[in-house]
Amino acid sequence: MKRKSSILLCLVFMLTLALVTGCGSKSPKERLEESFTKSAEIKTAQQNLEMGINLNIPTEDPMQNSIMQMINGAKLKMELASDTKAMKAAGNISVDLSGAIYNIETYTTPEKMILKMPMSPKYLVIDQEESLKPENKEELMKLSKKLFKIVMDVVKEENIEDRGDKKIATPKGEVQTTEIAMSFSDKETKDLVKRFVKLMFEDKTIKGLMIKNMEKNYKMQGIEQSKEEIEANFDEMKKAFDEGFSEVEKQIKFEKLNMVYFLDEDNNIRRSEFDVQISGKDEETGQSISIGLNGLSNIWNINKEVELNIPKLTEENSTNIEDLNNMNPAAIPYQ
Repeated sequence: MKRKSSILLCLVFMLTLALVTGCGSKSPKERLEESFTKSAEIKTAQQNLEMGINLNIPTEDPMQNSIMQMINGAKLKMELASDTKAMKAAGNISVDLSGAIYNIETYTTPEKMILKMPMSPKYLVIDQEESLKPENKEELMKLSKKLFKIVMDVVKEENIEDRGDKKIATPKGEVQTTEIAMSFSDKETKDLVKRFVKLMFEDKTIKGLMIKNMEKNYKMQGIEQSKEEIEANFDEMKKAFDEGFSEVEKQIKFEKLNMVYFLDEDNNIRRSEFDVQISGKDEETGQSISIGLNGLSNIWNINKEVELNIPKLTEENSTNIEDLNNMNPAAIPYQ
């Protein structure tokens, strides 16, 4: 059940992220297709996200069970400002775990990811120069468009509904929008997952970045692996996910995957709302499984100037993953 739990959580978050990021006489589907393309091409913007999680995945592993109980009922809030041309971003994440609130500052530059973790006096600096090379950024933008295309290929025309005009409140005031809803059946959602995973593992940029991270992970653990061995491990990871999901999909049902988008007069997505509900039963134990994810995201200041207050790093106010691992051999390795 341990592997099944991980796969379930992975696919739910992957679906949500892929669908959230993201006029005239056009059909609702045509408007969504145009808005998805524009979302992938946004240069600057500010965005917030509020999300709630309800989780019931029984497991006999005490540690994993403790983590599941902590995540159940969790609430996440995020606010982010980004400049994709400069390849920079700054934001705050707040996680509420059963009333215990943890705040995380997050910053991104072309060379680094910088995190200010709860109860830490220093910034944690993660080298990511490989992932934000200009050529990789372009490839990732193409990948976003491919993901959106998969969504539009899978969804049925009759499951896209134009709900008419609606004013929404944003941090920059009210905006007149058109509300368009989109829903997926259990079969369609599972088809989405399979297509997403296939694309992610086969995309050369994503594969290259994942292998690079695996290589760093092994080095930090003192494990020597050749390039061929790392690539073989990557292929094994893909095989394990494919086999795991094939097993999991027989035991679960997507009761609901509903998305609502609010498009402004320029066909920009200004708000996204999502509701995902999964139910099932573990064949080994007969115990019920349920996962619920719901929330909304607003976007404003699209292609306008945004303020990014990225901290100045010094040896005194920052540390890195290697130093943390040296201080604590049991620390979680770089992912």
